Amino acid sequence: MREEIAETLADADYDVSSKANAADGVEAARWSQFDLLITDVRMPGGADGIDALEQIKQLLPNIYSIVITGYADDKAPARAMRQGVDFYLYKPFGSVKLLNVVEMVMATQRDHSTYQHQLAQFFQGPRRFLAGLVGRQEQPKLDLDPTRIRFFKAYYAGMQSKNLSVNSSLTLWDELQELEAEYEALQQIAGAEAEKLAARYEALQAKAEQLAQNRASTSPKPRQPGQMVMANFSKIYQRVIEGAMGTPVLMAAPALWMRAKQRRPDGEMGALWDRIFGLL
Repeated sequence: MREEIAETLADADYDVSSKANAADGVEAARWSQFDLLITDVRMPGGADGIDALEQIKQLLPNIYSIVITGYADDKAPARAMRQGVDFYLYKPFGSVKLLNVVEMVMATQRDHSTYQHQLAQFFQGPRRFLAGLVGRQEQPKLDLDPTRIRFFKAYYAGMQSKNLSVNSSLTLWDELQELEAEYEALQQIAGAEAEKLAARYEALQAKAEQLAQNRASTSPKPRQPGQMVMANFSKIYQRVIEGAMGTPVLMAAPALWMRAKQRRPDGEMGALWDRIFGLL
């Protein structure tokens, strides 16, 4: 399968380096700059694919990652979420599916910029808030923004792998909406208030990982006015599972839901609304 994947990617004009075990993969990352790691969970040797990802991320912190698995491992989902996996790909899959996923993951940074620029134009929001959503390389590496982005990547991976149930995902969404509202209201993304908020994003990620590891399903609290109802959230959940939208689109969802007052806006924002929420 490794050889077939490498050949498929090479035929699509990607520059590919193929290694048979975690140790060789880590060693390759010491000497070359890679954009994307595709790894199975199980592989020969003492370390598995998620161990390899953890070590490679220490060498290449900004590398994107796709984890392939074909069996149930109760600990693998939470471990993958902790490492910021971009996509969880289940066997069997064909070459078309693989190439679509690779293209989506590799477009993450571009999509961040596109959707947050659209939000900036539509809402005319605070420049600081919108810069934080983008998460671009040139932005100062402050504690709050990286922690927040890590949460979204874990949240996406948990839903996309179905290790977070739709009920648990909605429960997390309710708490996320509160954090996102406080994030937008912050005057600065440094200082005591920012550190407290970063700790809350980190705690919410730990909760998501625990729910994913236990395959637990919570019962969302009764819906309040303005809150997302299950019928609507299920559409987001299904779009994530299908790979119809990536992490950048998911990151735009809470702001769009809050700032558009739960109503479909016109123009470019309407197209983004349809991609996230569909016809509500």
